[in-house]
Amino acid sequence: MNDLELWENIKKSIKPLVKHQVAKQLIENYIKIKHKNTISYTIDLHGYTVHNAYLELLDFIIYHYHEKSKYITVITGKGNPQKESLIHSEIEGWLSNPLFKNYIRDFIWINGNGAMRIYLNIHNK
Repeated sequence: MNDLELWENIKKSIKPLVKHQVAKQLIENYIKIKHKNTISYTIDLHGYTVHNAYLELLDFIIYHYHEKSKYITVITGKGNPQKESLIHSEIEGWLSNPLFKNYIRDFIWINGNGAMRIYLNIHNK
C-alpha cells in the first residue's frame, strides 16, 4: 500500500463524534483503520517537536498495550530529500530504550520507510 492509498483509507475512517461519544483515539488525533478484519491504530507525528513526539508515542504505545492491541502504526514521514526528518531518525533509538522495550515486541518500517508498524508485546493478551 503506498502513501496515497494509506491516506485515502485514513480519510474514509474519520467520522464526526456524536454528542457524548468520545474515544481517546479521536480526541488525541489518533486514527483507527479497519483493514482485513484487523483494526490498526495509527498516530501521525508530523508537526510535533522531537520532545513532544517522544511523549505522544510513549503514551500511545502504553495506552494500546493496555487496550491489548496487536500492533500500532506510526507515521513519521521521510523528511525532505535535503534533510532527514528528526523524528524519523530518532524513533528506532527511542524504541530501543528500556521504557519502550517493556511494551513492544518488534517493529518494521513500512510504506517506503515513511511509517513504522510496531508490534506490541503479546503477554498482555
